[in-house]
Amino acid sequence: MGSTQTYAVTGGTISEIGASLRRSAQAEGGFVGHYEARWRYRYDFSPIGQSGCRLANVRIDLHSTIRIPQWERPAPVADSVAAAWQRYIDALDDHEREHERIAVNVAGDLVYALEQLRELSCEQLRVEAERRAREFSNRMQEAQLQLDRDTRHGAATGAAWPPPARS
Repeated sequence: MGSTQTYAVTGGTISEIGASLRRSAQAEGGFVGHYEARWRYRYDFSPIGQSGCRLANVRIDLHSTIRIPQWERPAPVADSVAAAWQRYIDALDDHEREHERIAVNVAGDLVYALEQLRELSCEQLRVEAERRAREFSNRMQEAQLQLDRDTRHGAATGAAWPPPARS
């Protein structure tokens, strides 16, 4: 279903880590954390009577990939830097996992919607299934965008570097 990929970040100070993250962000398309979901849906037709069909064996194959930085921690490093990194990476991972939850929930909703399609001609059923899949794909994309707008790509929930000063 899903995988987590990492890429290296280096540095022993807040500013060195920040510089490494900025370099990585350029290579990663502008963001240091990424979420990508791909899905494929499948179903069979089950003939009913002379002219109708129902969907059977509805299945969604969802592949989810999360990409996050992995700090190559030098020794020695200040405890405050290590603690700041841990808070940051936990928040970033939570943000990307929320993207994943959205995809899983929408995929489940699509399975339910397809299973609710009633007896139609096989062609009508195929057209309606494709329409609903596009609708749910658009819904998922909008929910993903809304999450990033609401959280400023996770920054509002702690996935920002440099970390805010602690009081």
